[in-house]
Amino acid sequence: GGAKTWIFNATNEFFDGGNALPYNIIGSATLEAWIYPAASEVSDGDRGTVIRINDGAIYLSWNKSNRKISSYWHGKSPAGYHEIGPALDRENWYHVAVVWDGTNLYHYVDGVQYGPITVANSGSSAGPNVEIGMESTGRQFSGGISAVRVYDTGLSASQIKQNFNATRRRYGK
Repeated sequence: GGAKTWIFNATNEFFDGGNALPYNIIGSATLEAWIYPAASEVSDGDRGTVIRINDGAIYLSWNKSNRKISSYWHGKSPAGYHEIGPALDRENWYHVAVVWDGTNLYHYVDGVQYGPITVANSGSSAGPNVEIGMESTGRQFSGGISAVRVYDTGLSASQIKQNFNATRRRYGK
C-alpha cells in the first residue's frame, strides 16, 4: 500500500500503544483499520488480533481459519466472537471496521455493512490501553495493518463509507 504500514511477520511482533486513548469507551465504539492478511500465519491460534482495547477488552480480529473479521466486547450479551460478512482473501488490502452503536453490532468490509447483531447491556468500560497486531502469541496477526482508528462512538454507515472512500486509492481499491 501507499500508506505507512506496520508489517507483522514474526511471532511476538506488535505495537503497544500504552495508554494512548484519552478516554474510556463505555456505551458505543468503532474500531477501524486497513489490513493485509499475509499468505501464511506466523503462529498457531484461532485469531490474529488487529486492535485490542484493554481494561475491558474490545477486539477487532481476523479469524485465521475462516478468514472473516471477528469482534468481541466483554460485558455485552452475546459478547462474541461475532463473525459476519465475507471471507477475505490473503495478500489483498481490506478496509475493515466493527461498530457498536449502543444496541447493535455491525461489521464493515470495504465500506459494505454486515449485520446488525443485537447486543444487550452497556458493556464493560474499555481503555485507555491500545494494542495493535497481537493479544498473545497464539493471537498474532500476520501481515500489514495501516490507518488504525478508534472512536468512542458508533460511526454511521455513511461515515464508514466516507472513511473507506477517502483512503481507498492508497490501497489499490
